[in-house]
Amino acid sequence: MADEPTSGWEPDGQQRAALSVAQRAEYRLSYKEIAEKSGLGLSTLMGWFKVRAFAKWWQAQADGFFARKMPEIYAATFDRATGKGKKKGDHRDAKLMLERFDKSYVPRSAQAMVSKIGPADADTLAQLDRFLDEIGPVAVDDESPGQDDD
Repeated sequence: MADEPTSGWEPDGQQRAALSVAQRAEYRLSYKEIAEKSGLGLSTLMGWFKVRAFAKWWQAQADGFFARKMPEIYAATFDRATGKGKKKGDHRDAKLMLERFDKSYVPRSAQAMVSKIGPADADTLAQLDRFLDEIGPVAVDDESPGQDDD
């Protein structure tokens, strides 16, 4: 990327138009399609991405676009998870909702690890933290524990 400064840079009308094309299509177009629908050559559009300020601006716009879509995505996922409008909900979406929003949810793979070790309470974790602070950094060998040098 070129090392142009990003402060004070503003996109021009053609750049804003290309972004508008991408966003109207919800970013489901290739760069070639964005260029064609914007009346640009592909080399022009790709050349803009070599300018650090343009690339950062484009990415910030995409990040904002998808951040604004999150409530809509959550609602659609929730509808599929609960079976709204269907006879049966989708277990994958239900799992996704639990993983995202239920602070006490523990996936099955993690449950197996917890059940072998046992749950740790706040006092035990605090004692462990104090112990680790006392001993400081520990050097680790490259060898796995329990291996002999035969």
